[in-house]
Amino acid sequence: MAKLSELIFKRSILLASFSVIQLLIIIALSLYLSIIMPYYFTVTSFLSLIAALVIINEDINPSYKVSWLILIMLFPIFGLILYTFFRDNRLKSKEKKRLSYITDKIKNNVHKNEAVMEYLRDTDSRAYRQAEYIAANFLSTPSNDTGSTYFSPGELLFDSIKKDLKKAEYYIFIEFYIIETGRMWDEILEILKEKREEGVEVRIIYDDIGCIARLSEKQIKELNDIGIQTASFNQLSLKFSIGYNFRNHRKIVSIDGRIAYTGGINIGDNYINTEDQAIYWKDSGVRVEGEDAWSLSMMFLSIWEFFVGDDDDYAGYKPAFEPSDKVIPSNGIVQAFSDNPLTSELITENIFLNMIYSAKDYIYIKTPYLIPGDKMKSALTVAAKSGIDVRIMMPGVPDKKMVNETSKSYYADLISKGVKIYEYTPGFMHEKVMIADDIYAINSTANMDYRSMCLSFECGLWFYKARIIEPMKEDFTESFKESKLVTMEDIRNVPKYKRLSRAVFRLFSPLM
Repeated sequence: MAKLSELIFKRSILLASFSVIQLLIIIALSLYLSIIMPYYFTVTSFLSLIAALVIINEDINPSYKVSWLILIMLFPIFGLILYTFFRDNRLKSKEKKRLSYITDKIKNNVHKNEAVMEYLRDTDSRAYRQAEYIAANFLSTPSNDTGSTYFSPGELLFDSIKKDLKKAEYYIFIEFYIIETGRMWDEILEILKEKREEGVEVRIIYDDIGCIARLSEKQIKELNDIGIQTASFNQLSLKFSIGYNFRNHRKIVSIDGRIAYTGGINIGDNYINTEDQAIYWKDSGVRVEGEDAWSLSMMFLSIWEFFVGDDDDYAGYKPAFEPSDKVIPSNGIVQAFSDNPLTSELITENIFLNMIYSAKDYIYIKTPYLIPGDKMKSALTVAAKSGIDVRIMMPGVPDKKMVNETSKSYYADLISKGVKIYEYTPGFMHEKVMIADDIYAINSTANMDYRSMCLSFECGLWFYKARIIEPMKEDFTESFKESKLVTMEDIRNVPKYKRLSRAVFRLFSPLM
């Protein structure tokens, strides 16, 4: 008993000693923090005030400003570091010179068609303004000699791409946000190997973040070993770069400058619904043949030159085109456009807005993500309240839960103003399509969210009175039949905890 009492006493002393030491540490830390905290709060408050003044006076989306301001107020040091590295899109003088040089090359090699511009100016002022805006930013003029075909779902587009790749005689340019190994990539790669053996030049641009865990360095080396040139957009490295926030979200397949593809589809088995896919994936794309195929080729060459540094002779890749003797043939007018975050001009958003403002009867939109800026939301609601049938189709099954919940936070605002929102019940809908009045259409790579409008390289095609609009509308009509119309009653039935989480997500939606 004596030994037990002695052991208990010793442990009690030890425990008391540790308690006293902990108490002294707490007191010391409290005294230290009481000394430094006023300085900490003074410094962080000053930096936050400077950051707030800078952000408020920047020419950026108001919602984006609010998100950054809240983040900096909550986490001053962390928020300031993020803003410093992720917001700055200013070009260095050397990059400005290179961009100016590339722009001049595009000007000298763009296929111009002033007759079409004159036709639009004389017959449809709204279409003319859109064409003029695109021409001013990408320098391309609308084409009256471009054939176009709409493909949906993605597996139909894939079959067409394979057929055209086999016809390549001079070069193949491939640019995708995602390239993932699997059946789709394997079949494309086999064709590329055959074309390289025939002497066809093959180049591939892929986004490094988009291809993480999808395309290995070993596979890239194998491509280079067989003569396929590759370029990784904003490759991740130990060196931190402000450019990492910019992504190349474009999708382009160009064949000899005469045939090209773009749209929502990437290279991955989920885009073509192979048997092992967990959910059905509805996607689409457009094939163009003629003048605007060359415009997409120039987009590829320009981004290759800017980020890789090769000084290509664009004229050497430009095919010869026979001028059309008709100003507006039955296949309509097509104009390619591209966008990038290196300038303050929100080209894609403005093209979308121009089309919404042009609508008189209806405007139908497909987008996998719905995080509209203030201008976009205002344009959609004003159109709906003006009696225009505004419909937006969203996925019934999400691919990114948080982004989908954030998108749904905008439902009430839009539906209460007359916008109709449908959810595609068979699965995930990844298309990026907009049509209006059976006259105008856009098929692009851009989602209706801040990242696509402000932070990503995007591209697309604008159509005016083109045959392709009819099958686009037919696909909308069939998709509406398979979709659920979301009502205000549905929104009221959402649990309170979900409404709260959506409100929090929406607060930071421009940063997603």
